[in-house]
Amino acid sequence: MRCSHCDPTSNAAECPRCAILLPKLTLAHEVMKPEEKALETVRGVLSGVDLESLREGDESELQHIWEILIGFAPSIGSVPGLEAANGRVSWNDDEIAKWQEYLELHGSDELDDLHFELPLPCGSAYERRGNGHYIDDSRLQGPLPSLDLATLLSQDVEGRKHEKFNDWGVLLAALAAACWTGSDPMSLGWVQQRIHDSAPPILNEELRSLVDRNFGHIFAGVGMHPFWHFACHRSDSSIDDTLADNETLHPKQWKKLEYTLGSITRAWRECFQLDGEKSRSIPYLPSLVVMDGRLHLLCRSSNGFCVTRIPLDADVWRWVVTWSLHPPNSEIGQYLRAIQWLLLQDDESEEIAPLPERRALQFLSSIWSNFGSAVSLTTANNIAIQGESGLAYRIGISSSRTEWDLSIHAFRNMADATAEKNGIPVCIQLNSEQSGFPLGDRIATFMLALRGDSSTANSISTLQDLHKSWFGDTAWVGNHRQSKSQWKKLEGAHPNGFVEHDDGDDDWLEEAWEMEEEEYWDEEELLHAPPTPEGPEGSGLTLPQLPWCMPVASPSEEEDESDMSVWRMVADALGERMEG
Repeated sequence: MRCSHCDPTSNAAECPRCAILLPKLTLAHEVMKPEEKALETVRGVLSGVDLESLREGDESELQHIWEILIGFAPSIGSVPGLEAANGRVSWNDDEIAKWQEYLELHGSDELDDLHFELPLPCGSAYERRGNGHYIDDSRLQGPLPSLDLATLLSQDVEGRKHEKFNDWGVLLAALAAACWTGSDPMSLGWVQQRIHDSAPPILNEELRSLVDRNFGHIFAGVGMHPFWHFACHRSDSSIDDTLADNETLHPKQWKKLEYTLGSITRAWRECFQLDGEKSRSIPYLPSLVVMDGRLHLLCRSSNGFCVTRIPLDADVWRWVVTWSLHPPNSEIGQYLRAIQWLLLQDDESEEIAPLPERRALQFLSSIWSNFGSAVSLTTANNIAIQGESGLAYRIGISSSRTEWDLSIHAFRNMADATAEKNGIPVCIQLNSEQSGFPLGDRIATFMLALRGDSSTANSISTLQDLHKSWFGDTAWVGNHRQSKSQWKKLEGAHPNGFVEHDDGDDDWLEEAWEMEEEEYWDEEELLHAPPTPEGPEGSGLTLPQLPWCMPVASPSEEEDESDMSVWRMVADALGERMEG
């Protein structure tokens, strides 16, 4: 099954295994890659700039590079609230001192327990309540680069450049709507999990009722392009409700948004008029990422994706935020994508996947070859592997592209595993403390563990429980010949499979949810917070959002994938979209 993708010495065509795995590894690059016209423009802009120092981590030329990029950018037209100030904005020493005090406390472990009320140069008030960010008592729909913000507004420099901006409240609201919370390293799984359509899916009545009951107003910030996040914040009309029910907004809503958001709204309205329903499904990737309280741009790299700092300059922020609010397929959206494509990586050769992922495919290929007939693809394009104990296993490869996209099921024999018959879920956590491992490496690790299941069961508690239940206290040799009816009894005795349990603690899941929830809501909001969601079995809502536990089962074949995507988006909204 070797091919040119998993064997660098081969010229053969794509093997069936790579045909399954490659689409999971390349989508983010396909989404980010801009049109050739935008690439030519940005390539020309950057031709006179020495980017090597930036690519090596030296940010001394960062401001200069961004000034050049802004200078050659397409015109953005008028955007109310996101325009440079016409005159000097008042900003005195007392206000600077308050931000300096906040900056000094920013690294404190007690920061999330404190409540800050701070002035902004435009006259609005900024509040930090725990992990939440507020402007004039309105909670922002995403994170803010609070360390960068405090550094910028606490500077006491001649000319006070950061004052020359008209409305900091609007800027920060737009910035929060456009940002995601990131972590280092920036894994391919993290990026591909955040590929969304430009507008949320139109919901059927049953699912819409379920979402509204469990999440209410939070749905306004779920799974949409940053423009819609910002529009929901700036508008008192039910934009999110309209998008969930209709292909486009009503004419009055478009007109009202255009009055509020100017040329950005006109670009979106034109996109909807030209492309119709297709405009809703145009995919986008995050552009702005908050990491360690600082603002970054997500960029392509030889390892897949990484981030680079955006300068501490309010005018640069204004431009970058405005670009990120435009439709992905617009001239400005393509210009921003071209920057993300070229800024840190000039090699434009056709790459099927990031370098670590390609190497992982080669590693997986070598393991696969060594196992011979003990491993094969199933009828539904998952992986079946024969364990030394006599049991067989299926490694389920879900249609999602998350960090937690593999599931394990046990079977009485290899024939049942290959034919995708009902199996017993087994929750196995390998390398659970670290995320971002290449997909090929994760699959190969499971294959090694499951092939040698007689030995690995000694260190994997769930696998050990399965073996004890099936083989009893006798030696395993020959016991796998027990009847099909006995296997059915085992399935009935363990309807939820074999999962990890905390000793004597039956409330671990409820407590874990409460701990997660408290990170995103202050005490006042908890009084009005939605109830703990209990989505349909296999919906991926409860367990997958807890990063320390892998899903114990793949979604059922009957599960509507569009419904699944809604639940994932809602889980995101309760997580980093609302995180401080």
